[in-house]
Amino acid sequence: MDNSIFAATLNSISAHVAVLNEAGEIIYVNEAWKRFADNNSLRASNYGVGTSYLNVCDTDEGTSPLSGWFARLIDDRRGEFRLDYPCHSPTEKRWFQMRVTCFESKGQLYIVVVHENISEIKIAEELLLQTRDELATVNRTLRQTMSETISALARAIEQRDPYTDGHQKRVSLLATAIARRLGHDENFVTGVEFGSLLHDIGKIHIPAEILSNPRRLSEIEHTLVRTHAQSGFEILKDSHFPWPLAEMIYQHHEKLDGSGYPRHLLAEQILPEARIIAVADVTEAISSHRPYRPALGTDMALKELQTNRGKLYDAAACDACIEILTENPDFWDRENVRR
Repeated sequence: MDNSIFAATLNSISAHVAVLNEAGEIIYVNEAWKRFADNNSLRASNYGVGTSYLNVCDTDEGTSPLSGWFARLIDDRRGEFRLDYPCHSPTEKRWFQMRVTCFESKGQLYIVVVHENISEIKIAEELLLQTRDELATVNRTLRQTMSETISALARAIEQRDPYTDGHQKRVSLLATAIARRLGHDENFVTGVEFGSLLHDIGKIHIPAEILSNPRRLSEIEHTLVRTHAQSGFEILKDSHFPWPLAEMIYQHHEKLDGSGYPRHLLAEQILPEARIIAVADVTEAISSHRPYRPALGTDMALKELQTNRGKLYDAAACDACIEILTENPDFWDRENVRR
């Protein structure tokens, strides 16, 4: 390729290009380089041609890392490196990317330095980061609002039936611990926390005297109590939460073998969140006091899980629950501040 074609090729490029020899002296600059120098009062004699480009890498504080990168490029006689840097003017914010590579011709090493304006990209990146931060703030506010809404619903239950409220809080604590033990991400864990905190919300439709009755319920009363899963679903089904809370509530009494209620779902038809809540629910119910009987204790609850893991209840959730309560036999006592 003759020099005229070489020059025409480089001059057709919008980026600022300089070609250096092996000693680091500038031997050629393209028209874009010259225009940038003219527009920014940077014009040196012959636009720097004949001077050492490497001198600009050194500062009063010492040698810039750029000097080392150039030296390695020259020693290896191959490779490349890149650097993004600001170059603001009095009237605008600007960023450039320096790309440096090399080639050999007739035994001589040449270094090509390209400076390209990437201001639009950098400004877009800054706007993207700003938007991300704003969205994160909005997301935190929405999460807080949802948490407050769920807490308000839980308080409504507490005002009517303190026993149900205490049960839901304890189930939520255990279900959350199980979800974390199983390795689920925090979004999933939050969904389990909120779903279990409201899993008995449907009992708000059941007369309080039935819920607090000190005797075992009649068949009719028991059938009425069983409607709470569907009632809870109906209360929340039109609410737009980022988790399937209504379905968790609907399914928390389903069993793997289809013997649960209200829809007699089988195994994989049951949400993973609902399976976790079911394990926490039965564990708390057996461990704690009921209006019609004293607490049966944690040991009895764990025996139920061991007997029916993989049959009625999710095996992994059972194993995680057993581990948690075995490792922390005072789990309920330590957490009773939330009762």
